[in-house]
Amino acid sequence: MKFFIGLLFIFITLQAGQQSHQADGKMVWQEAYRYCFSMGGRMASIKDFEKKFAEKKQGRNTGYDNDSYWTGNNLDIEGAYSFDFDLGLSIPDHKSKKLKVMCVK
Repeated sequence: MKFFIGLLFIFITLQAGQQSHQADGKMVWQEAYRYCFSMGGRMASIKDFEKKFAEKKQGRNTGYDNDSYWTGNNLDIEGAYSFDFDLGLSIPDHKSKKLKVMCVK
């Protein structure tokens, strides 16, 4: 149910032909995964974030906050990678932590 409430508060940007949706609020990894799937997309990968971080360093507006986001890159049953958009680094995190999510199509 939480996933569909989040649908009411979606930030949509079109950049380089790729559509992305940023959910309002933070979610645990499993919620983020289901949320992106319900939007017809997938969680942004480390590669997606690295590309956007490079654009940010060039002074371009990426639509991403300087915050940590879940990535679709799974670590194991309890862990996954997050991407710190302020530092430009991917970091192993526990899936029960609540972070922002960016979905891409």
